[in-house]
Amino acid sequence: MTFLSIGVAQAAIRTFPDSIKADVIDWDEAETGDRKEGSYFAAWNLAEKLGSVVSVALVGFFVQGAGGEVDPEGVRRVVSYVPATFMLLAMASLVGFRLDETSHAEVRERIDAEVLSNPGYGKARYAKARIAPAPPPRDRSAMA
Repeated sequence: MTFLSIGVAQAAIRTFPDSIKADVIDWDEAETGDRKEGSYFAAWNLAEKLGSVVSVALVGFFVQGAGGEVDPEGVRRVVSYVPATFMLLAMASLVGFRLDETSHAEVRERIDAEVLSNPGYGKARYAKARIAPAPPPRDRSAMA
């Protein structure tokens, strides 16, 4: 039973954040008119990397302790209490999240209506960011 509950929790940890991220990106587009997937994914990946750094530091601190010996209580903290604490904090941060299926459908309708009513939707922004095309390759036969 323990492994089943751990598996369900791991599935939720891997599935829900990506689903929520996609919905939030759509909501942000409906509010601002800009797609900012790159910014969202960059911030997400930075947070994951910082979390990895902190977790490695915590493992070293709790497992070896101050004396440099492996502490069984430290191992228990690392694999149970510390992750549980961070998961509870993550769950608490979602208490006010109210983007359900109905709300997301309304967001998608707003985006679709804007795209259909404005044929140039998003094109001007992308045109500014375009890089000049590369020059054609030089004729190498003249160099020989």
